[in-house]
Amino acid sequence: MTNGVLFRRASALILLLHVPVFAMTKDSYIKKANQELQVWNAKVDELQKRSEKAGAWTREELERALRTVRHNLGIFQQKVTDVQGSGESGWTTLRKNADEAFRDVKHAYREATSDLKKDKHKEKP
Repeated sequence: MTNGVLFRRASALILLLHVPVFAMTKDSYIKKANQELQVWNAKVDELQKRSEKAGAWTREELERALRTVRHNLGIFQQKVTDVQGSGESGWTTLRKNADEAFRDVKHAYREATSDLKKDKHKEKP
């Protein structure tokens, strides 16, 4: 999957996850969240491959940032599991927690990619 396609798919899923609570059922939210997890895990894997080609300083920083992204993905996965195990009446509160965890994933990923962009300005041969 190319980066452009991956980005478009991730953007479309992000929009789907931000549908108002009253407009989305618990099952559809879980389905979309699980799709989101697949997309973001693929993005992290791709970034991992790119980090292997980065300069030493950036590679070290990127590895640290990727650990944070993976940690946040794990939290998001747990929050989605919590939603899945909840009753119909209480899932919307848990959804808010999952959405917050997902925002943390996106933020950590942006920080990781900014480290990669910094590499273009450092360690030139």
